[in-house]
Amino acid sequence: MKKEIATQLNDMLVDQYGQLNESIYLVRDNCTEDEFYEYRRAAGAIMADMYFKIMKSIHLEYPELEPEALRSARINT
Repeated sequence: MKKEIATQLNDMLVDQYGQLNESIYLVRDNCTEDEFYEYRRAAGAIMADMYFKIMKSIHLEYPELEPEALRSARINT
């Protein structure tokens, strides 16, 4: 993949990843505990899929595109 395309995709995916993460806090603060746990589980599964099925391959090809927050949170993936 060309770096310019990888960069555009990465920027879009990082934004979406962040928005999905923020949505978990919205649900935590405004919904029942059961709704929160179910939502967090589903959102976490989506975030894992985003990373392992799309973002990881971009970051392996272009490590400099991986956000520091993801780099530091990654555990030998």
